[in-house]
Amino acid sequence: MIFLEIDDIMRAAQLAILLEISGSPKPGCVHRTADFKETKYEHFLASTAAVGPVFKKQAELGFKAGSGSISLNELKIGAHIKEGVYETIRWQTGGNTNLGTLLLFMPLIAAAGKSLGEEKEFESKKLRDNLRMVIHSTTVQDALDFIDAIKLAAPGGLSKIQYLDVYEDSTKSEILKMNTTLYVLMAISAPYDRISEEWITDLRITFEVGCPTFIKAYKETKNINTATIETFLTILANYPDTLIARKVGREKAMEVSNEAKKILRTGVLSKEGFQKLQDFDKSLRTQNNKLNPGTTADLTASSLLVAILLSFRP
Repeated sequence: MIFLEIDDIMRAAQLAILLEISGSPKPGCVHRTADFKETKYEHFLASTAAVGPVFKKQAELGFKAGSGSISLNELKIGAHIKEGVYETIRWQTGGNTNLGTLLLFMPLIAAAGKSLGEEKEFESKKLRDNLRMVIHSTTVQDALDFIDAIKLAAPGGLSKIQYLDVYEDSTKSEILKMNTTLYVLMAISAPYDRISEEWITDLRITFEVGCPTFIKAYKETKNINTATIETFLTILANYPDTLIARKVGREKAMEVSNEAKKILRTGVLSKEGFQKLQDFDKSLRTQNNKLNPGTTADLTASSLLVAILLSFRP
């Protein structure tokens, strides 16, 4: 473990996003050689610069919790997600570029700050233990702030639901009435949203699949881009993307995952595998971005963040 300071946690978070968005060709997503019509690679770069100060604020509160000067329910996870979305919108014109990433990053950053406040250095188990405590300590106010963040970001693929729909005026009063914390809100949406599921499993995919895959692939290839794409494909192959599922159905999401499995079996570094990867990327762009594995990209970013916090450096 590399010794960290609070600013290093902020830098780690920004670096993780930059490496993830730069991964190319990352099938169906914006990357360094492919844009969407309204949202381009540069919009993600601007967003990453914009949220740096918010990441630092979250790390500082985590540090205070670790050193005992505040309690865990004062971490303001929801408020920082909301502020991150606000700053993102203020600094670029490409729409929602990072809501899912912010939702995954804020508890991780708080947990890293807490670990730093306790011991100055830490390893994977300590980080995840603190993450578990952070997530379970979220408040009703965190849930209310997150509802505001969703409305600000206006993400694509949000279908109408029967209970606690963000677009219903009664949702906030219902959250207050039922004392619904952000953790509980994530538990309610977990059956149809992979990021919510990730929350209630203490970022299981991030810690148990994504990060180990990235570290292993980098050790074998010494190539950050290849390791990033390998991580993205591994997550996509094993966990059908719920953004795609909400847009066009679970069956289509399964088809996309099966294609990712085929490429992994062929090998990303082989000539045939790389050609398949490029063809896959192009094929996912033919339906007006409905086949964009955006949730997989978010999980890839959180996997990179854990790797960087635990000592990986480009």
